[in-house]
Amino acid sequence: MSSSFTIKTFEGYLKTVRDELPTVRKYFRGQSKRASSGYWLLPSLGRYSHLRSFSAFGREQLEREVLDCFRNHLVTYVQHLPQSEWEALAIAQHHGLPTRFMDWTTNPLVALYFAIRKTQTDDDLKPMDSAVYVLVSQPARYADLKRNQHPSVKPIGDTFTAPASNDKGSLLSG
Repeated sequence: MSSSFTIKTFEGYLKTVRDELPTVRKYFRGQSKRASSGYWLLPSLGRYSHLRSFSAFGREQLEREVLDCFRNHLVTYVQHLPQSEWEALAIAQHHGLPTRFMDWTTNPLVALYFAIRKTQTDDDLKPMDSAVYVLVSQPARYADLKRNQHPSVKPIGDTFTAPASNDKGSLLSG
């Protein structure tokens, strides 16, 4: 489903979010320019045209070098050191380093802020429309994913709830 809404007021935005969008999980992304104006839904790393000439391996290698340099300087700026490459990338993006991540939020007001915080202008200095994109999804929950990774927990009996066994492996054999 792909619908487009033109909204002129804050109240209109709130009404559209509340009344027009499905009730399933929604993720919002605010951009100061619309995709139709050439500002595609790309992670910041994908917006550098000179990187398109690199092979996938070359881009990954460059990303690792930049991330390693960032991590070397990170110690003096944060109290929590990243425990994985993904966490390091998230911290790098938070500090403005171009990464393969795109920011999405479940809060429509946060997306609206990022859409309108800097008004962009065209070549004639006329204000351009900004956009809030909505991804509608019903993703698997973390607890469900973790539950499917391991066999379910089976309670073990004790002397009050289960009879003692005479099996050779039992600690209670007598």
